[in-house]
Amino acid sequence: MRLGGQPPSANHGMVLKSTLGATSGKSNRDLLDQSHHSIQTISSKKPHHHHGQGQKGKKKKTKKKKGHRMTPPKGGVSPHPSRRKAWWVLNPFRQADEEEVLAKRTHNRRRWSHVFPTGEVEFKRHAGPNWKSLCQPAVLPITIDFHPSPQEINYKYKFKSYSVSLDAMEHTPYNSHAELLSEMVTQRLIQDFQLVPQSILKQSTSRGEAERKAPKKDIVGPEKHFSVSMKNQSISSASTRIPYLNNENTIQHTLSMGHRIQVLSYNPTSDSVEVVQYYSDDSLNVKVTQAYNFMMWCPLNGKYSKVVQTFTKFSREYRWNEVDNLICGDPDKAFSEGTRFRRLGFAIIPDRFSNMAQEQEYVGKFQRLLEYLNKLQQKDLQQKMEIKIITSMEDVKDKGPTIGTNRLGKNTVKRFVVDLRKSKRDNYAWMEMVLDSSFSTNRTFKINFQWLVASASKVEAQVQLLQRRCTQYGLKLVNIPHASISADVFVNPFFAPIVIPVRDKHISISLESTISNALDFVSDGEIFTDPSHLQHIDGFVFPVVPRFFLVKKVLARQFVHRSGVIFVRLITDEKGWTIFVIFQNRRHIGSDSDKEQLARDVFLKLNRLIMESTNNAS
Repeated sequence: MRLGGQPPSANHGMVLKSTLGATSGKSNRDLLDQSHHSIQTISSKKPHHHHGQGQKGKKKKTKKKKGHRMTPPKGGVSPHPSRRKAWWVLNPFRQADEEEVLAKRTHNRRRWSHVFPTGEVEFKRHAGPNWKSLCQPAVLPITIDFHPSPQEINYKYKFKSYSVSLDAMEHTPYNSHAELLSEMVTQRLIQDFQLVPQSILKQSTSRGEAERKAPKKDIVGPEKHFSVSMKNQSISSASTRIPYLNNENTIQHTLSMGHRIQVLSYNPTSDSVEVVQYYSDDSLNVKVTQAYNFMMWCPLNGKYSKVVQTFTKFSREYRWNEVDNLICGDPDKAFSEGTRFRRLGFAIIPDRFSNMAQEQEYVGKFQRLLEYLNKLQQKDLQQKMEIKIITSMEDVKDKGPTIGTNRLGKNTVKRFVVDLRKSKRDNYAWMEMVLDSSFSTNRTFKINFQWLVASASKVEAQVQLLQRRCTQYGLKLVNIPHASISADVFVNPFFAPIVIPVRDKHISISLESTISNALDFVSDGEIFTDPSHLQHIDGFVFPVVPRFFLVKKVLARQFVHRSGVIFVRLITDEKGWTIFVIFQNRRHIGSDSDKEQLARDVFLKLNRLIMESTNNAS
C-alpha cells in the first residue's frame, strides 16, 4: 500500500492522521475493524423478493442483465436487479443503507455513528459524505447513548474491584471528594472511555427487566461463580455482584468503552472511592496481533520507506489501580512505563571543545542549571540532587543509559516532583521531572517532563522557564521526539525512518567512529531497542527468548547531530552487522526551512559515507 502517489506537502501527515482518527492511537484499528465487520453483517442480509408462481408451482425465471452480478444468496432466490450492484455491498452514500446500519443499537455503532458517514441526524437532512471528517480528527463524544442491560453484564462480563482510601481532606491536595472523583473521571476520558448518562442507565435497566419477564426460549442453567487469573489479579463473574447500586449519598459515575466498563463511586460513610471494572469475555487473554506494512514518503531522501505498525484487537490492560493512587496524592509519585502519562523530552547538546578551559566553562554552565532545578523541588521533599559530572580527563567510559528505555532500575535517572499550584486554593496540579543521573561533556543530557494531573498551560509555563534559563546560561536545549527514547523505531506511524543495513562487522565499527569525528555527531547514549520489526532485512540474526521464541531487545548506540536535526541509531546483531536507523527531529525542525535543508544535507553526507564504505569493501 502506498500512501499518496505524489510527494506530500508538509501538512500531509497531519491530514492523514486526522483521516484515520486521532483519539485511540493503535486501538483505533480494532474499533474500525469491528465496525466494518458489523457493517458487513448488516449489508449481507439477503433481500428476498416475492415472485409469483406459474403453472405447477414453477418459479418465474429472471434474466441476467448485463453489468449486474446476479449471484444469489443461500436459498436459491435471485434478487431483482436494482440500483445496488450486489446484495452484499453497503453504499455509504445511500440513505437506506445508512438507516439500516443505525437500526441495530450496539456500542461500536453508537460510538462511531457521528463519523460514519455523517451521523444519523445530519444524514437524513443531507445525504452524502462528511467531508469535515476527512480533515478533522474523529474526536469521540464525551457521552455514549448505549449501555448493556444487567442481564448482558451478568452473562457476558467479568469484574474486578478495588478501593482507594483517602486521608482526611485537610491532609489531601484536593478541596473536596467531588474534585478528586472528577479528576479520576477525566483520566478515563483521556483514555477513550465515555460517560454513560443516568437516563441511559435507567433505559438499560428497564430493557433488562423486560427481557427478564419475557418468556425464554432457551433454558439457562444456574449461574456459576468462577474466576480467571489475569496478571495475578482475580477477575470474577459479574453475576456475583449487583452492578450500579446507587443511593442518595453516593457520588457515582459510569464510564464505558464497550468491552470495558467502569463504575466509580464515593461513599461518605467509608471515606473511600470504590472502582469496579467490568471486562467482556471476549476481551480477556486475547493476544492476537496484526502487522500492517505500508510505504510512507520520507522527505529526507525523497523516496518511500517501508513502515511497520502492529495492531491488537484489544489494547493492553491499563494499570488503573496504580494511576488512581498517583492521582489521590501518593507521596512516591513515580511513573512507570505502563502508565500512559504525557511527556515532553529535551536534550542539552554539548559544544565542541578546543581546550580544557572551554570544557570547564561548559561544566560551570550546567552547574548553574542544576542549582535552578534543585529549587523546583517540592519544599517538603527538598533534597539536593547529586548528578555525577564526567569530563574528558576522567578515565571513565560513560555510555549514558537513556531515560525510560532501560531495565536497570531507578538508579539510572533522578526524579523529583514539581508542584504547579500557585496557592492551596488552586486545583491540584503537579508534574514529574526526570533527569539523567550523570552528566558527561561527551554526550547529551536528557530532561523529561512527565505529567498526569496538570493542564497544558501550566506545563508550558515550566518549559518556557527551562528554555529561558538554558539560553541565559549558554546551553543548547533541543526538544526531542519520543522516537529518540522509544524501543520501537516505528513508534510514530506518520514519519518514516530510513533503514540502511551494513553487512560487515569491521565497516560498522569504522563508520561509528567516523560519524562522531567527521560528521559532527555526538553520543546520545544507549537505547534498549526492539529489533522484531526489522526481521524482514535479510541476513541479520538477533537473540531470541528460547521458551517464547520472541526477539530480545538489544542495546543500540544512538547519536544526534550537534544541530539537533537528525538522530541515527546503530542496532548491531550477533554477527556484528549493523542496521543504521536514521530519522529527523521534527519537534526541533518544525516549519523552519533552514533546519529542514540542514537535515537533508546532513543525511546526504551520512548516506554517501555509508555507501562509499560498503562499496569499497565489496
